[in-house]
Amino acid sequence: MLQKIRAGAQTLGAKIVAGVICFVLVVFGFGAFNLFAVNEPAVAKVNGEGITLAEVDRAVTFQRQNLNRMYGGQLDPAYLENVITRASVLQQLINNLLVKQKANEIGFAFSRQEFVQEVQSNPAFQQDGEFDPEQFVRALNRAGYSPQSYEQNALEDRVIDRLVKVQSNSSFITSREIRDAASIAGQTRDLAYVVFHSNSFLEGIEPSEDEIQTYYEENSDSYMTPEQYEVAYLMVDRSTYEAGLSVSDQELLDAYEAEKAVAESNAERRASHILLEVDDSRSLEDALRELQSIREGVLTDGLDFSEIAKELSQDVSTAANGGDLGFGGRGTYVPEFESTLFNMEVGEISQPFETTFGVHIIQLHEIAEVDHPIFEERTEELHEILLAQKATPQYEEAVADLATITFEQSDRLEPAATALGLEIQTIAGVTRSDGDAPFDSYTVRNELLSSDVLNIDVNSNPIEVSDSQTLVGRIVSRTAPELRPLEEVQPRIEGTLKSLEARKRAEEERDAVFAKVLETADYSATAIEFGFEWTTQEAINRDHADVEPDILDAAFEERLDEDGNRQILSVDISPIEFGIVVVSRMSAGDYDELPLAQQSTVEDSLKNTMESQGLTSFIASLRDDANVRYLVPELAPPP
Repeated sequence: MLQKIRAGAQTLGAKIVAGVICFVLVVFGFGAFNLFAVNEPAVAKVNGEGITLAEVDRAVTFQRQNLNRMYGGQLDPAYLENVITRASVLQQLINNLLVKQKANEIGFAFSRQEFVQEVQSNPAFQQDGEFDPEQFVRALNRAGYSPQSYEQNALEDRVIDRLVKVQSNSSFITSREIRDAASIAGQTRDLAYVVFHSNSFLEGIEPSEDEIQTYYEENSDSYMTPEQYEVAYLMVDRSTYEAGLSVSDQELLDAYEAEKAVAESNAERRASHILLEVDDSRSLEDALRELQSIREGVLTDGLDFSEIAKELSQDVSTAANGGDLGFGGRGTYVPEFESTLFNMEVGEISQPFETTFGVHIIQLHEIAEVDHPIFEERTEELHEILLAQKATPQYEEAVADLATITFEQSDRLEPAATALGLEIQTIAGVTRSDGDAPFDSYTVRNELLSSDVLNIDVNSNPIEVSDSQTLVGRIVSRTAPELRPLEEVQPRIEGTLKSLEARKRAEEERDAVFAKVLETADYSATAIEFGFEWTTQEAINRDHADVEPDILDAAFEERLDEDGNRQILSVDISPIEFGIVVVSRMSAGDYDELPLAQQSTVEDSLKNTMESQGLTSFIASLRDDANVRYLVPELAPPP
């Protein structure tokens, strides 16, 4: 409660925003109101509850950053985009929402007090081991969260965690299962293997014209252009209304002086406080009397304010720090607290006073110096701000008129263009996945290409392109998908045919070697005949780092007796890699002979497997009973 906001931002606006964020966090709680609330259409609905594109994109960004961080920031952005997509993340969010809905249905909860304590103890929000609101605000901004949305997500995550733990705890393992798992987990095997890579067979492959033509005709669906739209639109731009306006030198000076005065009046103050709550166990009069006694003890008897705060203050977020609130300016605190604090002198201890949280006393430690930029450094930004302020009423009126006229005359744009003096602009080649400005934004395209606009032939609703631009559009014409000319896609087809033929040759080579080994059991002669070398490994376990996982999986999935009988396996490692694995010796693991750490690992691994299987089944059952609707086709899973 009432935490520290440092003077990290230089403009008044930035300081006010930071102050409000901290105010929401520590005074009203994260969920008191949503400062950044927006109404955004859902991309999917789960039992009627929507998931927005912003939520998906925020999760995508978070997961990509985490994965990149795990690999030291060295991953190619294109690889990250390929691995973590909107569609895959949406499936995760749907699963989370289903579990959250189930948790709410059966009454699971996570208290705000637990949440606040968790936030303060999170190292990501700390500096030098102490909770730092400035660090917290920066972290929220980087992740794209508002205070309310962060709290909502965090509380939902904890509820989900609790339900998952309950589900997991229903799984149990027996001692026999542990010993069987140890027998498998501690097992070692000797093996030899060879891998045939398709890329090694590319040389000399040249598809004929007939092969290219045939593939083109048989796979024409893969070479269609996307459906395209020609769009007509009207754009209301605030800069149009700024053009006829001016800002005088006196207005700039007045704005600067007003900004400076506000900044100086908002000089941040560092203070400590002690809070006593008023409830059934303590009346208002008792709290006032107790804090008055504490105040007199500090002033007259030399008692330590900080130590008393640690012992008695019921503000759990500051008590451990002796009630220290750090620096805070106007707008950081509730009105009664602010009024008292900003009428104190350094070193003074306030009289007890009441707020909605209880009864406080404050000790003021320091008033920060205000380092306000000089006039010349502020003139350019102030000029833009004043112009925008002057133009905003006309801009908002024009947007309202645009909305009214295009709704009333929903089959055309000309009446609105005439009334507002706007030019009807057209742009071709807009698709669901691409478009030139202003349709280079997914949100703008998504709103424009709604079912009503496409199917009923009406104007769109006003679409906010930015905080200074709003448009209304309509579809002029639609171009159905067309088959791309062969000459345009021929290089792609040639590459595909080469890859397919190389894959075929690699697989055929593997099959020939496999047949020869089965026939002769002469591994050395077969290697010489086909021109390859076996790779051998002795007494390796399932986690051996030098062997490809698919080779290991194949080697350890196959049953093998302890008499030394070899098993020869044909393995498809990937769509372009084919292998042969020869397993020649197996030694089973013994739980009693494993080190304690490895025994624990076996037990944990088995338990995790059981829990994972149980959770997968649990989520599958939720999905079976759920009504999941995808509102953006490209984010839906394939049928």
